[in-house]
Formats: sequence, C-alpha cells, structure tokens
Amino acid sequence: MRWTRAGFAAVIAELRRIGEDMTSVEVKRGTGGVPALGETLSAFGNMPDGGVIIIGLDADDGFAVVGLDDPGKIAQGVVSQARSDALTPNVTVDVEVVEFEGRNLVVCEVAGLPLPEKPCRYEGVAYLRQFDGDYRMSDVEVQMIADRQRQSALDDPGWLAPDAIPVTGSSSADFDSDIVASVIENTRRGTRRYRGRSDEGVLYDLGALDAQGRATVAGLYVLGSYPQRFEPSWGASAAVQVNGEGGVRNRDLFSAEGPVPEMFMDLMDWAVRNISEDIAYREDGHAIDVPGLPAVAVREIIANALVHRDLSTLSRGKSANIRLNKRRLIVTNPGGLRGITTDQLGQQDARRPVNEHVYRLCTKYRFPDGSRLIEGEGGGIRWVRTTLAEAELRPPTFHDKGVSFTAIISQDSLVREEDLAWLEQLAKGVPFSREQRAALLALRSGESWSNADARRRLGLDSVEARAMLQDLVARGVVTIDGAGRSTTYSLASSEGTAERGSERATGSRGIEEELELREEVTVAELVGITGLTERQVRYGLSKLKKAGRAVHDGGKPARWRVMRRLS
Repeated sequence: MRWTRAGFAAVIAELRRIGEDMTSVEVKRGTGGVPALGETLSAFGNMPDGGVIIIGLDADDGFAVVGLDDPGKIAQGVVSQARSDALTPNVTVDVEVVEFEGRNLVVCEVAGLPLPEKPCRYEGVAYLRQFDGDYRMSDVEVQMIADRQRQSALDDPGWLAPDAIPVTGSSSADFDSDIVASVIENTRRGTRRYRGRSDEGVLYDLGALDAQGRATVAGLYVLGSYPQRFEPSWGASAAVQVNGEGGVRNRDLFSAEGPVPEMFMDLMDWAVRNISEDIAYREDGHAIDVPGLPAVAVREIIANALVHRDLSTLSRGKSANIRLNKRRLIVTNPGGLRGITTDQLGQQDARRPVNEHVYRLCTKYRFPDGSRLIEGEGGGIRWVRTTLAEAELRPPTFHDKGVSFTAIISQDSLVREEDLAWLEQLAKGVPFSREQRAALLALRSGESWSNADARRRLGLDSVEARAMLQDLVARGVVTIDGAGRSTTYSLASSEGTAERGSERATGSRGIEEELELREEVTVAELVGITGLTERQVRYGLSKLKKAGRAVHDGGKPARWRVMRRLS
C-alpha cells in the first residue's frame, strides 16, 4: 500500500501513546545496519492480517525518529530476508521509504499467508506475535492451524464442528432445568413448528443433543449444570493486574464456572466491582459518579469471549481470560476469527459465529428479568463502538492471532481540556455532533479517514458517515483527497494537528510536576499516580536525571526526588 503522511503519523502517535510495540507493529532502530527480522517475518506471516515493520525509530527513546542514512540498502536487506531459504514458505513484503519528521524511515508491510500455506517457519520454527514480541508457536497452536485447514476444506465430509461433537457418558440429565426451560420456551414462542415438538426434539434440533440422546459440547457448555466436570477448561478467569517494583501482581483473582449464562453474570458482577468510576458533570453543573466503562461495551466483549471461544480438543487447558490492567479491560479467548478479519467486525454482513450451535442456544436464552445473553443479530461489536464513542472514550482494539483473540476497551478519554477548547474554537458557535467531535480529534492526531473508517469507528451506516464527513468539509475544517472508494478526509491544514513529541509521549513534564509535589516517590508510586507504564516512567525519570532535574537515593526500591537548585 501507499502510506499517507496522516496515516503514518497516526500509527507513530499511537506507538508513542502506549509506549511499546503493538501486536501488528514491530519497530527497529536500524542504525547498525539491516536488522535480523526472520522471527518477526514468520510471526507476521502466521497472523491473519499480517503486520508492519518500521525501521528507523528508537523504541527505547519514546519512539523518537533516528532516521536511516541508506534506506535503500535497508529495504533491499528486508526483501532478501523475506525471500531467504531460512523462511519457508516465503512471505510477501511491500517495502516503502517514508519521510517523517525530516528523516527517512523504511516501512515494511508483511502480508499474512493464506491458510493452506501456514505455518511460516524461520529456521524450522514457527512464530506468532504476542503484543510487543514474537514467540515460538507450541505444538498445539500448530495443530490448531491444521485443524482450521481441515475445517475449511469443502471436500471433507467427515468433519464435525467441535461444538456438535457428543460427549461420552452425558445426557440431558446433565442439563440445568431452569436454563433448558428458558431456551425451550423462547424457541417455541418464536417458531410455530416447535409448539408440538417434545423437549428432547427441540434440544436435538438446536444441537444440544445428538440422535442417541447424548449431550453435545454445545449442550453441556451452555445448558449444563456443571460443564467443567466434563472439561475443566470450559471456564474463565478474571483478575485485576497491579504494576509494582516487583512486577505485575494479581488482585481479586476470580474463577468463573458453570454454564455460559451463569459464568456471564458472575463475570459481570466482577467487572462492576472492579472497574473504577469516573466523575461526570450534568448540565446543571452537579458532579455525578458514572461507570468508567459503558456497561454495554463490557457486557458485549465478555459475552463474545464466552460464546466465540474455541471448544475443540486443541484448546484443552485454555480458558477465557479477563484482565483489568490500569484503565484497560483486556479479554482473551482461545481460538481466532473464522472467515472474517478484525476490520470486518461489526459490519452488517460479516457475522460468522465460531460455534454455530453455542451461538444459537445463547440467542434462545433469557435471564429471569427478561434480558438477553446475546442479541443474535451480529450487532454486538457495533454496540461496543457506539457506546464507547458516546462516552467519548477510545475505540476498542482487536487482535486476532488465529489461535487466540483479544479485545481491549479503555477508560482513556478521547477528549482532554485542550481538545475541548480546540473544538470550541473550531466550531465558531455552531456545535459539532458527537460523531463529528470524535472524527475531528482522530484527524487532529494525524489520521486520515475514509467513509469506511467512519462507519467502523463510529457505528454509522454509509449514508450517515458520508453526510457527517461532508458537513465537516462544507464547514471548511476538513479537506477531501481522492475520489470514489479511494476518497479520504483529513484535517484542513490551517486548523493544525496535535503535536505528539517524545516529551509528551513519555510524560516527563508530568513526572517532574509530581516530583515537585512530593518529597520522595518510587517508580511504582509514579505509575499509579500518572497512569503511565513502568517503562514510560523510567524513561521519563532518566531524561530528568540526565538534565540534572531529578535524582534518586540508590535504594531498593529507589526513591526519586526533584533536584533543587540554589538561586
């Protein structure tokens, strides 16, 4: 692809914001020559959507631009590695030299291999990405790829969906009677043909029982009184992660067990208990406490993790995993997406349940108060995006590794006081809509949007997205580039974009302000006070120390204080 200046700036702005590499982006300095990329090329080749390698940034210096003296040589070296005999099969790499902040960088876009060609191995070892690094795939993960290849083979009549497999020694006697009653009642209410059918017949048609009366994986997982008796990994774990000097500690560790509806309610109770509240102001000026994350968004990503997790024997020992880290809710389930990409999530025609029978059973269940477990129309991700946008929080992020899937929602606000002042000045007395504010702030950070971006990020349909963007163009705050499907929208140059330098990315100025307010403070305390990562805090402190503005006592843990100067 051809990178736009705004699109590339947005990627680097995000790297500087989070302070580390991302699942889909690897950064290398490249000042010592062509970096060794075999493991990363293998990992991106095995990812459903591939990934991007940026050479010429320093991850240890707040992703500052160091530039490359001979970008052509670096680019050729990357292509040579992608075609090397050490990498089998070879991956496709689109290499481009991009000028950014006055220096040359090399950007390498690695395409994910087609499923039949996976896994990609480097020197005989297959790799995958895990947030900011590459790791060796286990034998089980390699076998999961083989299982997906078999599943996708249209000429394999012997393949049976994992959630349709009968479980030896089980029957309808292993089901929870209340959950079964709800599913059968709602099935009969919705379809005339089921009104005269027996309970066992309804459960057979829904895929909860097989022809011999044995419970299926789907039946036990959704309806079972205690599914974990048959497979202990059909549960979920949750914990609050607290960063400290000794590393990450888990607090309020919780294990959810039972059928899907019961696990879902227990996990929601855990989330409500642990997600901190924020302060909001009503129009009359009174402050009120509001949930730090919209309940609908939390509900949807937890439900999705339970309903769409991999239930094959290859995922034995792997449970859904929910972690609350600082102000982020991170939900991971075994197994990746099937037949769609992360970019297609939430689109009207992109519903592709991993577990068809589990999904169908869950759409038929109602809680005692009449609420649904899932809607069944594929709109859950759209609701997540919409509710986060309404709360003016950052959009969700999704990471599909093929063998696992992670959804992340954050309490970080899109709108700061300086953003509000900028928007008010830009509006010139005619307020922007919520969707327009979100779009303008994204464009201000250096992004450029297409109509599809507006639909995906804001939960709008095509007509609404076009009208919203064209109104911004008519008001002179946004410009159009291209035509047809290649049309993109960027902030008008006269309006200016937000600076995202390393000083702001690492928060060293904010760290110094906190030191001024306290006699002494540890790194762990600064992490809690500022909301920055431990890496960002340590980097900010090192800058202050180098500048002679901070010093520590050398203890364990070290206590930092501001360097006082004699006047």
